[in-house]
Amino acid sequence: MLSLVPTPIGNISDISLRSLDVLSTADIILCEDTRVTKKLIHLLKERHNLTTTEPQFLSLHSHNEAEFIAKLTPEFFNANVVYVSDAGMPGISDPGQMLVRYCLNQGIAYDILPGANAALTAFVASGFVETKMLFFGFLPHKGNDRASALQEALFNGYTTILY
Repeated sequence: MLSLVPTPIGNISDISLRSLDVLSTADIILCEDTRVTKKLIHLLKERHNLTTTEPQFLSLHSHNEAEFIAKLTPEFFNANVVYVSDAGMPGISDPGQMLVRYCLNQGIAYDILPGANAALTAFVASGFVETKMLFFGFLPHKGNDRASALQEALFNGYTTILY
């Protein structure tokens, strides 16, 4: 079983009870940066009395995602596998969607927990009363691709959120 668990954005108290429950039973925690996730688990143990088994931490980030998933077997998910990003919702401008696609293709059960999402939080906090918004995620880093994406974001007619 795979669970995608959102992590707090800035305030550790924003973690949900359900997220704590799932993390407490994880056998394997896939994460963007094992150092960041181990620190988060340590803080959750201190502040929210999180009790865990001793999960195995494995790095899964944008630079190794395709290679990592290519090596997976369905048996890997016989364990309680959790994927977290460093902050926010996995799969939204962070790795995670390829992992979900793998599970879909292999018939592996998965669960997506609701939680922190910077784009939706920013939209609500903006006070804009528009009913439509467009999320671009991260812009390309350089050159014409960046300029083109920025032009599209600025002149699309919708409230637009960029990371």
